[in-house]
Amino acid sequence: LKTKKNRFMQCEFEGLLPNHNYSARVVAVNALGESPPSMVNSKCLTSYGPPPHIETPIAEKRFDDKTIRILFSSIPDDIYGPITCYFLAIVPCTRNYNMSQLPHPVYMNFDVYERTMQSNLHIMFQPIFAYISEAFYSLPRETIIGDGRQTVGDVSSALEFLGRFPAQDGELQRGYKYTGFLIVRVDPDNLVYNLTSNGKRELLQNWLQPTYGFSNYFKPVFLGESDVLITEDQSRGYQETIYLLAVGFSVVSVLVVFGTVLCFYYSHIRGWLKTLLCVETNFVPDRNSFADLQRVAKRRDFQPTAVEDLPNEYLLRHRDSNFLFTVEFESLPNYNFDTTASDKLENAPKNRYNDIKAFDITRVKLERVDDDSSSDYINANYIQGYKGRKLFIAAQGPTLDTVNDFWRLVWEQNVNVIVMVTNLQERYRTMCIKYWPEHSPSVYGRIEVKPLDCTFYADYVIRNFTIRRCRTTADESESNNLLNGDCRSIVQYHFTGWQDYRAPEGSYGFLRFMKQFKRIDCTSDCPVLVHCSAGVGRTGTFVAVDSMMDQMAEEGRVDVFGFVSNLRRQRNFMVQSLDQYVFIYKALAEWYMFGDTDVDAERAEEYVVELRQTLNNDSTGLEKQYNLLFRSLEDALTCNYAKKSFNEQKNRFKTVVAYDRNRVILAPLLGHEDATYINASLVRGYFYSYILTQDPLSNTRWDFWRMILEHGVASIVMLTGEEFLDQDEMYWPSELNSSICFGDKPAITVELLCEEQSAHYSQRKFKITNTKEKELHEVVQFCFHDWANGSSRIGQFGERKSSMHPPSIPTSTASLFDLVGKVSQRQNLLQDAGPIVVHCRDGAERSGLYCAVSLLLERLRGEGKVDVFQTVKSLQAQRPHIIPNVAQYDFCYQCVLDYLRSFS
Repeated sequence: LKTKKNRFMQCEFEGLLPNHNYSARVVAVNALGESPPSMVNSKCLTSYGPPPHIETPIAEKRFDDKTIRILFSSIPDDIYGPITCYFLAIVPCTRNYNMSQLPHPVYMNFDVYERTMQSNLHIMFQPIFAYISEAFYSLPRETIIGDGRQTVGDVSSALEFLGRFPAQDGELQRGYKYTGFLIVRVDPDNLVYNLTSNGKRELLQNWLQPTYGFSNYFKPVFLGESDVLITEDQSRGYQETIYLLAVGFSVVSVLVVFGTVLCFYYSHIRGWLKTLLCVETNFVPDRNSFADLQRVAKRRDFQPTAVEDLPNEYLLRHRDSNFLFTVEFESLPNYNFDTTASDKLENAPKNRYNDIKAFDITRVKLERVDDDSSSDYINANYIQGYKGRKLFIAAQGPTLDTVNDFWRLVWEQNVNVIVMVTNLQERYRTMCIKYWPEHSPSVYGRIEVKPLDCTFYADYVIRNFTIRRCRTTADESESNNLLNGDCRSIVQYHFTGWQDYRAPEGSYGFLRFMKQFKRIDCTSDCPVLVHCSAGVGRTGTFVAVDSMMDQMAEEGRVDVFGFVSNLRRQRNFMVQSLDQYVFIYKALAEWYMFGDTDVDAERAEEYVVELRQTLNNDSTGLEKQYNLLFRSLEDALTCNYAKKSFNEQKNRFKTVVAYDRNRVILAPLLGHEDATYINASLVRGYFYSYILTQDPLSNTRWDFWRMILEHGVASIVMLTGEEFLDQDEMYWPSELNSSICFGDKPAITVELLCEEQSAHYSQRKFKITNTKEKELHEVVQFCFHDWANGSSRIGQFGERKSSMHPPSIPTSTASLFDLVGKVSQRQNLLQDAGPIVVHCRDGAERSGLYCAVSLLLERLRGEGKVDVFQTVKSLQAQRPHIIPNVAQYDFCYQCVLDYLRSFS
């Protein structure tokens, strides 16, 4: 990379290979030559990705003409990251289906077995679907599809593709042909960190998103019809007959449609149609699209939903793989208004995606430059909010060719709020360029943008800028006031927890972001500019949730179908995917169920006093809120891998094991079939992530230290007293400067370097050596032992009696604050520190309490806000049995109060 810029502050490299370590050199060049190279001292390790090549499976028809044998010739190379599992996708087709029309496997639609067979084989003019036939943790040599049985070997029918499509090896119907492809899933490296502008580390937002690799389609196999042999001539004759019938049917259909329209017209029923199609804007559907009329007529089936019915309505529509949601989503209209400006050849480079175009009737027109007719174009449309009270501009994310036009739009449309709902890069793809400066002012065309400040939150970032128009030679006659004195303030709300085409993993972070956005006073005089990558999917979802929350507050009901239909009349493809449409309902339902539990620090004490008051039913508001933790719209989380027979001996308690979706996955080892499992859960933090795990067993101490090394852990928090560990469960040497060796190939040596005692905890420093790679690593263990011994406070709340460990409330909040502060201080001093490992007897009760308090204090310091309810609920969704009693829940609130009082 070469640059001639005088102020060269940063550069970006694209096209890097996954799971590779890159280094960079900087060389200055002038007329006298080159300077010595300067190495950039930073860890440039890319995340995991799918294999570079996946061999296409081989398909063979079996003798029974009812099943197909699939052969896998080779195992994909895992050079780009360890492979988690495999899926076999099957695409059933009619015998005359043109295989060249199949989309690339990456873009294939998926559904469950029954609906895929019905859609592909019995319904014409529908998109083609695939279903998952088999799922494997390790790839077998071959498998049989259509026999309804699992393959012998390492197979899991509980695995679900994309988290919702289970393996279903259903019966194959004769008279049809079948193709398919192999899918490889690679879970990401959860320890990729990003250094923010203020020197703090934040976990990248794709940490829980797996990536997938796809083979090509295998050669189609035709299963012959019973007792009938169809020759090529007969087949051609049948095709001609079907073709003639189809043409005849089409002609009759056109005549019927035309006659129906004439009847409607001459019966003066146009007024009724106008009433049926009425919406909150002045736009009308394409008069040539009779299909749109039919779809709008279906609107009567999707009535507004009362807010109190939202949770039950969501659960009802979510059943059977979102069956009713799918029916509703597919009934949404797609309009074909003119897109003349987007279709112009000179404007093609200004469109990020070829199929996302701006309707002429609502497009934002820029001021023309030098009488250039194409200079008024930008891929953006005006969008009306609820009852037209807010005006939005939905736009695509800026590209290198459009960044100057983007800031022109901001200036000319008097925009003072920008909402960004995409990350700059996702899954190795550039979704949007960085269109703002980080430290010093930058000029984009004729607009100077000056950064003021930037505040990072758990799920979003708020940036403030000032902008002004720059003076040019041609502007000498214009007012200096306009060019140099008119300085405007811009605030950007950037939500970082959203992956393309899908929906946020949970609604809490998004609703908190939405609440922050709703604090500003938005009117139709100053439009709000909203963009993602394409400016339709996530952008439409944001506008829909915002508007539906306004309707909830005013009318006590929501009309999601009607509003999204109206959105699509103003910009194409708004709310692009089923996941996004379902998320709108889910976010609204959870907002109704749980309300706003986010509290400013200034009124935290008043809020807690109100919660602790006794209600009419002799329970407190805090107890009522605690019981709400167990209300959920989420699907039941699975722990299938933890409960496999060969992993049972690695679990201390059968009921407290890691969920499949966020379990820690160790690197596979040759000769160890079960080497990837440890009963540990990755938990997302505020600035740091955590690993919550049980106290190591005698047979898992090696796995524990492997996890420490593989995840770059620098801090261990131990919440079990040493007296509760058996001798063969001790995972460190008891004598200073002595060492213990665990495991073999690789063997891991642990040496105790020093030990310190304080009032509430012990601190030990270890040197860890991987004998195979001669890798040295230092870890500090903080062993907390200030737990209450059967205090009356615990009995007051009726804590369950358990043999897992003694009571799980610290003696004082101050001692826990001291521990949290020491651990955070160590993490802040280490630039490349990995997650904080927290362990107790079951890896949940005490560990969850520590994690909850740590997160609450971090947010209090960073934002001046606290939300005990949603913090605990989020943790409970990441590991079972976290905060299992009201005593611990009340202790979390007490920690908040005592921490705030320490500053008063």
